[in-house]
Amino acid sequence: MLRQLRQLCCALLLLLCTGGGLVIAVPHHCVFDRLPRNVGEVTGGEEPASPVTVSVGSDWAPLRIKVFADDLEGLGGFCTRAGEHINMFFGKEMVCQEEDILTEEKVDILENVILPEAAKMHSERLLVRPLDGPLVVPRFREGSVCGKFPVPEEHHTDGVPDADMVLYATAVPTFKPTFAWAMPCATLGPRGRPVVGVINYNPRHIENTSQHIRVAVHEMAHALGFIVTDMEGQALVKREVGVRGRSSVHVVNSRNTLEQARHHYGCESAPGMELEFAPPTRNPAAPGGRGRGAGPGEWRERGGGRILPDLPGGRAGRIFPGERRERGGERILPDLPGGRGGGRGAAELPAEPVRRRERERMLRLRAAQHISASTQAVADGTLSTGTTLTVVEKQWRPPSWLGLMSHWGRRNAKDELMAGFVVSGYYTAITMALFTDLGYYKANFEMAEPMSWGSGAGCALLTDKCVTDGATLYPDMFCTDLSDATLRCTSDRQSLGTCAIYQDDNIPPEFQYFATKQGSRRGAMMEYCPFIAPMNGTGCMDGDEAIMPGSVV
Repeated sequence: MLRQLRQLCCALLLLLCTGGGLVIAVPHHCVFDRLPRNVGEVTGGEEPASPVTVSVGSDWAPLRIKVFADDLEGLGGFCTRAGEHINMFFGKEMVCQEEDILTEEKVDILENVILPEAAKMHSERLLVRPLDGPLVVPRFREGSVCGKFPVPEEHHTDGVPDADMVLYATAVPTFKPTFAWAMPCATLGPRGRPVVGVINYNPRHIENTSQHIRVAVHEMAHALGFIVTDMEGQALVKREVGVRGRSSVHVVNSRNTLEQARHHYGCESAPGMELEFAPPTRNPAAPGGRGRGAGPGEWRERGGGRILPDLPGGRAGRIFPGERRERGGERILPDLPGGRGGGRGAAELPAEPVRRRERERMLRLRAAQHISASTQAVADGTLSTGTTLTVVEKQWRPPSWLGLMSHWGRRNAKDELMAGFVVSGYYTAITMALFTDLGYYKANFEMAEPMSWGSGAGCALLTDKCVTDGATLYPDMFCTDLSDATLRCTSDRQSLGTCAIYQDDNIPPEFQYFATKQGSRRGAMMEYCPFIAPMNGTGCMDGDEAIMPGSVV
């Protein structure tokens, strides 16, 4: 009975509550694609710093993940009191607040709830060819992110028994909108399955809620291989042009992912599952002639040049071909052909030159030719029991298109686990299919979670604009009334909120859905489509009754 009452809370509030004044609930903002790797570029004959070998079985079994949280403050840069000045792990100075302190209660929640529950979600859904013996962890290169994490000496010598994936966890402060971050550190061969990774959970965001567990599941997925460059490396990604007025979108069109995407959206002509693509944009000047500060993923301009924002912590990232570094380490890309700067207003950049498209084609060709024999053997099922593979440090390469991200496009998959912002984070068959298409996982699709966002919406959701002339065909997904302050259920039916719609003079033409320039924020990664954003304290399972009159929580 209590559960039924909880499920009715949203409906009751629709009748009883109006007004604003609540703060929009904070989603986790994943920064995986912006994290510095500090490992260096891949070169043809580069050897790992400390390779080790492992033996792989031939049968498929549930993925065994072991998480070690023995030294949660081992990265340094942690808070002991409010008002203390520290340097965060990525170099940025911060002033500690009370919520940044890692308390005993937070340690207990992280070690006994968040991390084990997140690992369990993956183990229940993914299968691998298990390692026959202990997983010996290689010694990572000095200066790499992974090399900074504390690893017990015996893991380098005796190894970790009964594990197919080892994660080392810390809990030190990071960027405020980011609950956690993770990355893989070592793989079976240069293009094989990740077997060692790291994860850091921001102390200010350690809470015993479903959202905070799902954030860890999301970040662990990156450590397990949900990485756009790895998808490109196996030729799983295709570029589509002219979709919804955009210059281009990128989709995963591999067999299983394509099948699950078409099934979910009810669209047999869907080209694949869209990835998040936020290409560099021109940073328009704010009123008064002053350019506004660059937001996440934005580019700033000086004199027409296109300047890539520094990575978290103020570090300028790696220099890619065609770039140059000037002015204190900032990365400046050459102007586009014809002397133009970076874009048309706030719109996307024009189509890349022919040589960029040729580079993408060659990347696909090389990827198909260079998938390691070990990974191919795993995918083909031709590994024999006792096959020995080399564990090497993860090799990184830039994506073929600047702005291509390791997330599903949020506009089409807002509540999915691998969208770039995590609130509900449903582990759907689409993400499970992607893991299967990588070649070194199988999936237990019986454990797939349904997602209402876009379910059975048809092809028009994927090909047409979310709102046309101020009206939408999808009122359960998008909203259109700027003046309506009524609390309504969010698309995941887990919270209450109001329409996230704002006046914005900088909305690009292809994202203008109303007679006036209004929509959601650019930073929401929704292609400016307005939606119901959750309010703090209004969760139907764990909300604050004081601000939810008429509800039973």
